[in-house]
Amino acid sequence: KKLGLFVCCASSGPSAEGYIDSKYPRSLTAHASVKGVFGGEFLFQRMGFFDRMIIKMIAKNRSEGTEEPRIELQSISAFASEWNCQPDKNASKTN
Repeated sequence: KKLGLFVCCASSGPSAEGYIDSKYPRSLTAHASVKGVFGGEFLFQRMGFFDRMIIKMIAKNRSEGTEEPRIELQSISAFASEWNCQPDKNASKTN
């Protein structure tokens, strides 16, 4: 079976790419045809009071010039394109 792995997180760049390898077992990541990092966002209107306060404290401590987290639409499109180009190794096998 084809396997694709992705994470949604507020980090981006190299730290986010290493996140997949640290969160999934090595046996799973080695088998994955496609890997992706889709970014994330904070929806403050859906958060409770304490969640909002914690996120605001974290954001305050982030270094200057760091972008706000956002959903990476280009990463999602690239993942989907690569997924569709990868052949299913078991598709030609019969049961």
